[in-house]
Amino acid sequence: MRRMQTSLRNAHPVRNTHYWTASRAALMVAGLITWMGNPIHAQTHSYGNYPVSATTMTLGTNPVTSADHVAVVDSAYRPEGQLASEVTKASYLGDWGYQALQQAENCPGAYSCTRCDFEWYFNAEFVGFRREGDRRFSLTNAQLMSDVEFELGTRATIGKMCDCSTAYEFVFVGPFQWERGSDSPPPAPPINSRFAAFPFNLADPFNNATSHTQRWIARSNSLELNRRQWAWDAVSTLIGIRYFNYEEDYRLRSERAVAPLSGLYTDEIKNNLIGPQIGGDIFFLTSLKTSLSLRGKAGVFANFAEREVRLAATNSTILFNGKDKVDIAGLFEFGINFNYQITPSIRLNGGYEVWYMPGMGTVSDQNPASLTFDSGTRLQLHDDIFLHGFNAGVQVLY
Repeated sequence: MRRMQTSLRNAHPVRNTHYWTASRAALMVAGLITWMGNPIHAQTHSYGNYPVSATTMTLGTNPVTSADHVAVVDSAYRPEGQLASEVTKASYLGDWGYQALQQAENCPGAYSCTRCDFEWYFNAEFVGFRREGDRRFSLTNAQLMSDVEFELGTRATIGKMCDCSTAYEFVFVGPFQWERGSDSPPPAPPINSRFAAFPFNLADPFNNATSHTQRWIARSNSLELNRRQWAWDAVSTLIGIRYFNYEEDYRLRSERAVAPLSGLYTDEIKNNLIGPQIGGDIFFLTSLKTSLSLRGKAGVFANFAEREVRLAATNSTILFNGKDKVDIAGLFEFGINFNYQITPSIRLNGGYEVWYMPGMGTVSDQNPASLTFDSGTRLQLHDDIFLHGFNAGVQVLY
């Protein structure tokens, strides 16, 4: 029995990724649960004496099972009587497998005599992402902002098994925060801005300045609710709903010592994506305890975006404009992982992944250097965001 439990656990390579108010989040979760279907009823640890693989459990839906002899990636469980069994290497279900198990159990129902030896899975990972692009963006001619470094976040996955081939999982990735900045003065003031003009009936506080200080901060979080299925014990697929948040906050502060003046320009953009996604994982065994896995996800989302622009001179607000817009965006993931099985219930993993998001709003894409009375009343959502980085963590089956 210990060998059978070990094989079953190893045969399921389970893998998997300003904020909403509590009320909006609760409504979203309620809607997701309704959309995903009926409440989950675990069928594990219920009946039978033999554990059954995911391949066996999905015989009725696998398109290849019309043949008499179907090759199975997993081990097949071969009964040798009513009270004993042994685990053999990959075999053919036509010879050994589901029918033999049902006869040995003396129970003809499709799912009535089967069980799994775990009900939950938990993934905890560190994820280090770097945000690429916008390296040359700056609204001061004094100097460019510093490069973005890798920022550390987390990915937490909680999955509930419904049977031996289906699970519902919740995934959170974040929080991430990337920062760029620059501080003047340079060796020889005065400092000028890159604004094309200052079309207001006021003295320009951004040119002939003594110092410029600019900061760019980006934040990101991701939430997923997926229905995951396993087939042939080496492939898993998922379908679900995802919420992805990406925000940018830019500030330029100017100070002028002669004929003292001060100026402040801020530009804030929020991208709130929500919509369906699909994806899957493929595992390749490399030894008894190691494997290589490929992961991919793709989604098309509605982007509920917001923008706010403020301009102040000597503590007096000149502009305070905003714009809301809804458009289509996408999110595509690809990752490669190396996995090491410590025990039948614990596995380490590490790898590299990339995220690509078209249809996003960024500060640099709004052409903020063209300062007018209408600044902040337009919002463009056709920039691309590219994230890449490493991950490392542990998975536990329970």
